[in-house]
Amino acid sequence: MHSGFKCDSYVDFILSVCSQQVYLLKLLRDRGLQPPQLHIICQSIILSIILYALPAWGELLSAELKGRINAFLQCLYKYGFMNSAINIESLLTSSDRTLFTNMQKCEHCLNHLLLPPSTQGQSFFTSTRWSQVYTPYLQLSVA
Repeated sequence: MHSGFKCDSYVDFILSVCSQQVYLLKLLRDRGLQPPQLHIICQSIILSIILYALPAWGELLSAELKGRINAFLQCLYKYGFMNSAINIESLLTSSDRTLFTNMQKCEHCLNHLLLPPSTQGQSFFTSTRWSQVYTPYLQLSVA
């Protein structure tokens, strides 16, 4: 991820670690663990690895890398470790939304100075990408 803002080696590492975890899930399935429990374990030990800092590196993914991650996620669904098929785009969208929502709620940080006061039912997250979401401004009062 260092040279040229490419994350090929990082995705290779993530998929390698996640593939090792799939072996564990197969062992648990063979020992009689039911699909709902397998889904919980899959979210805990595989999806958490993929989701870690996804808003930071997700935008750097090439179409090829997205395809590789999507193929891996499809295998998880095919093996019965996921309740539904998911893709990297939906994970990016949900992680961006979660990060932005948490940033809005943080009262002890200075982020609230950058965003206008929110009204009930108003959401500033209207798009799937940060560059299109909202341009923050700083409210300064001169007394």
